Amino acid sequence: MKLCLILWSLLSLWPVFSESFHRYSLSLERPKRQEDAETVGELEADSMVGQPCDFGTGSFINPCQWIVPNDSHPMFRWRIAQGSQQFWLGGPGKDHTLLDTSGGYAYFETSYQQQMNNDKFLSTIGHDQRQSNHSIISASGGLLSYSSKKSKNDEVIRPLISQFPLFQLSKPESKRPIHVPDYGLFESLNISETGPIGLCMTFFYSIDGLSSDSLQVILSDSKTKYNKTLLQFNDITDGEWRKSEVLYTYADLHQIIFRANAKKLNDPDRLFREEESCKGHCTFEASLCSWTNQDEDDDFDWNIGRGSQNLFTGPSRDFSSFDNNEISGGYVYIDSNYPRRPGDRASLLSPIMNPTNDNMPLCLKFAIHMYGNGIGTLRVLIRYTSASEEQTIPDQLLWEMTGESGNSWHIAQVPISSPVLSYQIVFEGEIGSNNLGIIALDNIAFNEDECPVLPQTASKGNGDCTFDENMCLWSNPNQYNKVDDFDWLRQFSLGQTEPRYDHTKRTTDGYFINLNGDQPHRGGTRAWLHSPEFIPQSTVPKCMTFYYYMFERTIDSAGPSLGSLRIYVKTMTDMGEEMGLIWRLNNHQGQRWRKAKVPILIGQDRQPPLQNYQIIIEGIWGDGRVGAIAVDDISFYNGNCSIFPPKAAAVYGECAFDRDLCGYRNQSGKAPTTTAIPGKAALERNKNPNRLSVSKDSITWKLATSTNRPANLQDHTFRAPIGYAYFDVFNQNQVQYPILRSPEFQPREEIPRCVSFWFTPFGRGDSTVLSVYVITMDQKDAVNALNEDEENEKPKPSTNNVQPGLEIKTLVWRITTRKLDAIKPEWIYAQVSVTSEFIYRIQFEGEAMDGGFALDDITYYDGACRTRPIEAAVAPPPETNEVDLRE
Repeated sequence: MKLCLILWSLLSLWPVFSESFHRYSLSLERPKRQEDAETVGELEADSMVGQPCDFGTGSFINPCQWIVPNDSHPMFRWRIAQGSQQFWLGGPGKDHTLLDTSGGYAYFETSYQQQMNNDKFLSTIGHDQRQSNHSIISASGGLLSYSSKKSKNDEVIRPLISQFPLFQLSKPESKRPIHVPDYGLFESLNISETGPIGLCMTFFYSIDGLSSDSLQVILSDSKTKYNKTLLQFNDITDGEWRKSEVLYTYADLHQIIFRANAKKLNDPDRLFREEESCKGHCTFEASLCSWTNQDEDDDFDWNIGRGSQNLFTGPSRDFSSFDNNEISGGYVYIDSNYPRRPGDRASLLSPIMNPTNDNMPLCLKFAIHMYGNGIGTLRVLIRYTSASEEQTIPDQLLWEMTGESGNSWHIAQVPISSPVLSYQIVFEGEIGSNNLGIIALDNIAFNEDECPVLPQTASKGNGDCTFDENMCLWSNPNQYNKVDDFDWLRQFSLGQTEPRYDHTKRTTDGYFINLNGDQPHRGGTRAWLHSPEFIPQSTVPKCMTFYYYMFERTIDSAGPSLGSLRIYVKTMTDMGEEMGLIWRLNNHQGQRWRKAKVPILIGQDRQPPLQNYQIIIEGIWGDGRVGAIAVDDISFYNGNCSIFPPKAAAVYGECAFDRDLCGYRNQSGKAPTTTAIPGKAALERNKNPNRLSVSKDSITWKLATSTNRPANLQDHTFRAPIGYAYFDVFNQNQVQYPILRSPEFQPREEIPRCVSFWFTPFGRGDSTVLSVYVITMDQKDAVNALNEDEENEKPKPSTNNVQPGLEIKTLVWRITTRKLDAIKPEWIYAQVSVTSEFIYRIQFEGEAMDGGFALDDITYYDGACRTRPIEAAVAPPPETNEVDLRE
């Protein structure tokens, strides 16, 4: 479990040395207490400011000038390590600076808590001090990082380093309580006052693991010990490094402290150019920073203020000092007083910002104060810089608020993304109905992160939602449409039920949407949630981000059965309404909120929708229904992001059969006049392979329902009574051939694909067969096959004698029930490799007189795979040029 943080990034050229471990893992000690903070602090400030710290490399790793308080618990201290010890002490495998195992980072371990709170362990602090290999927080190359490993023996803590304390077994009668902290502090030296321009600190951080809770960046007054949190990070980053910056001002001697917080024991659950640092950040203490007033096309300018003199308008203090009963800084504002008139506008422009990353937009955070009954409107727009003067792109509205919000500062945020073009952010203020109204801004900051629009009412139907105020135009479908079985609920934590807090506020009074579990639902029942309608505005796809919570309280021996969470794109085409699955995750994922990302791309060629579309969030209960499936903090931004987690990526052609056949179609099956040679292509004429005729009397594949399904067979996905496809043939006088054919797949030269699925046999017959064929359509190949087959016959057939649309049918997988136990149906995993130079389909074909097969969870993987089960492997084709024809 790790929480990793890089304070300042600096590319180091030190070589890697292979020395003893004690050179690689050092306990961070404060050399001495700072006795004269007034005089020493100035010197310390000169030594800290402008000096990056990458924590060294190889055998030269060091803490720079960052220190750990002397009164820190000996087992709960920040220490220095490197990635080569990842599997020994924990921490990330690579630092951020060098992206290798030699770069240094600081770490903090938390999983000692449980061991040390156990009264078996007492601390004996002496000259012989050691450390255990449990949970760690660490940091590298200007980094801090946090990681965790558990001891195999709870009663023995393995000694690792001689400088650390040894914890020994206590005597049985000892009941002396031990205070064990759940946090660690990593402090700068004293820093003198910043001046009105302020200081910018840049760092990288990474958070991972079950016991990590949060990372705080704290400003601490060196004299009064007054603490103020500048930043706080609560979400795990799954081992990835994230960049963050903070611009702050302070008028006295102070320190910066990184505080790594572990979860409570009772919790159930590079180098940067100076001019680029904190680009766009501003606290408006002395100037507009790099922001400028627009020269034209507006009516007046934004000004810097320190405090309104009107009791009925404006802030009395800036954002930083508002709660401290003092005035210590400025803000930027517009005033509706004379000579302003209603509708006048003022625009404040950011510096030109570089394009954003597809996978990581910026989160623009700022403080707003909108007080007075004549308050107008505040907008945030993005202005793209065109590649040519002839090409103009209109400003795009991102955020908008109208009307007063009380005599207090509020935090606002909006995601910023521009993957192709550079851009500027525009704050546009518009005068309201009278002269009683001041709109003020403060503490503008940009950080790499996804974030939903705040406050919620400023989103203007763009799909962003925290659910704290309402459903933001997301809606459950009308019950008369009969597309789902129950509803999603907007709710807060109910105490003993999961989740115990929302993601936005991380409190019990924050809202989220939860799959309704109040009423009894059978497995397989579903709930839909519709987004507002989106209008495509560019060829750049949108990325949807959200947080999900999928927790199953108890998992029985049969396996997990919580259910499923899925994201669909619904479009309207000439063929009617179409839905494409783009993201899905099944069953238990852990007792915490987790991040998800998915690009809005549809079809086999994965392109953005061209028509208006909606997003559908689908929740499905499995058989267990003991737990929670919840969603929070939905956000959209422009960018072709990578799907996260990767295992949630929906694959074209896959099907779980819990709603429909997913584009798979039944086709009438007739007995072949000849038997196809295993592994050899068989040809059949079909003038229109896309037209699949189904006889009324033929046996077909069908979806299981609660009243019509094989006895005692639950689906494989999450053990619901429905949610699979099957065929059953009983007491027939002739063999039936039910055929289920997939949608078309585009060929990929020399790249095999692996078809995987789950199947189970049932019934009394021991000769029931399930086969998998690859069906291709290519006239040239078919002609060549016929000519090859009859090359010694005279005259050779003309190509004109072959009808268009000749099917090539290749057997790749086949199994009979005599090799299986059909008495007690159990799901069996199957896979087989397929290759084709032409457009192809996958065909599942049954053969039965008294029995059947069921199919579930068909999906496809890139690359070849071994045939499973081995009994289904098709023998290599015999040495013959014979080709069988079906009439």
